[in-house]
Amino acid sequence: MENQQRQFRVCPACSALTPASNPTCIECGEQSIQAAIEAEEARREAIFARAYFMRRTPFTYAFLIVNLLVFLLMSFAGGSDNPNVLQAFGAKLNYLLRNGEWWRLITPIFIHIGIIHLAFNSYALYALGPQVEKLFGSAKFVVLYLGAGIAGVLGSYLFTPGDVPSAGASGALFGLIGVLTVFGFKYKRELPGVFRTAFGARMLPIILFNLMFGLTVPGIDNAAHIGGLIAGGAMTLIVPYAPPGKLKPGLAWRLAQFACLMLILISFAAVARRYDGPRLSSKNLGPPSLPLWSESPASRYLNSMEGGRRTYTDARNGFVSEIKKSPEESDPANLARAIAKVDRAIEVLSNAPSLGDSSVRLRDSLIAILGELRETIKEYQDSKNINLVALKAADREFERFNEDYFRWVKTEGRKYGIRIENPRESA
Repeated sequence: MENQQRQFRVCPACSALTPASNPTCIECGEQSIQAAIEAEEARREAIFARAYFMRRTPFTYAFLIVNLLVFLLMSFAGGSDNPNVLQAFGAKLNYLLRNGEWWRLITPIFIHIGIIHLAFNSYALYALGPQVEKLFGSAKFVVLYLGAGIAGVLGSYLFTPGDVPSAGASGALFGLIGVLTVFGFKYKRELPGVFRTAFGARMLPIILFNLMFGLTVPGIDNAAHIGGLIAGGAMTLIVPYAPPGKLKPGLAWRLAQFACLMLILISFAAVARRYDGPRLSSKNLGPPSLPLWSESPASRYLNSMEGGRRTYTDARNGFVSEIKKSPEESDPANLARAIAKVDRAIEVLSNAPSLGDSSVRLRDSLIAILGELRETIKEYQDSKNINLVALKAADREFERFNEDYFRWVKTEGRKYGIRIENPRESA
């Protein structure tokens, strides 16, 4: 009898016994309750899937194109692994953020150091971006992506010491992983069918693998990854998703999307206005040089020297511009910023590793030249005395230093994978 009950069920419409495996009654054709539930679930899943897969993802591909365009422009400037190019295009450098270059919170999200870096992050954006954009819609996707990217840059700024250039979309991409993880847990009961298990817990092994990879491989900015991951998850707790097939986003989200896009545009406009990197030329195209994200001794030395050279030029030109101003136009804060920038460059150079006796002599020479420039600026700051003799002497020493430096790059520097083009030779 018990076995018979398992094989048959009672039809709720006509009370006749009908095989339990049949979704409908063999007497009256009434559908079973379980079959009705399953049918409704299948219908909901089909509607959701159809709307999900038909929703367009224009901004995922727009960001992919921006990443590629920036990389190509950097290639024409000398390569995305060139310290001068990275700094000029807006890579994250802590001391420049401290000096007020706020756009470096945004521009690093679209800069990549080397073709492998670009390829990995492009694939990740291609895989993750459409999922988030389909679930949340384009307006919210832009806000989530940029918000996580900025959080990643801030994480790097706060927890990664030193002034090694940092860039990449990894913070934003980890943010998308955080979005999909929290989304899966938050909306599990609302999602139909297979969509319940597509996100959430399934993302945890991906997070664990990438964090372990970042902790074991040198040169990876884990602070940026974790910052983006936390921000993406946190934003998902307060940003409602847009169920596929439902109403379009409200005006507030469209305005937020517009504000984010304008922020990106304004940031790159700030980079373009202040661009003082190598001149864009097809002559600069060539094999990649030293990968900066390796943080090898050669990379750290190169970053320190290039930062010191750039600091001399920036501080010297800023000082000359300041002494040409009338007393009403002059701003003492500009002199203080120039001195602080020189002090920071000297500190970084002092901690640069040695690549042999010649590299140490060059490093010490640049420190001395920066020290002379600092004293000249300080003298004017304290007494308004313009010591042009000292300034011209520093300029001559800096010119001789550059000749020795590029000679070293062409000989000993190449042994360490260093390749920098002398601006005079490329002109």
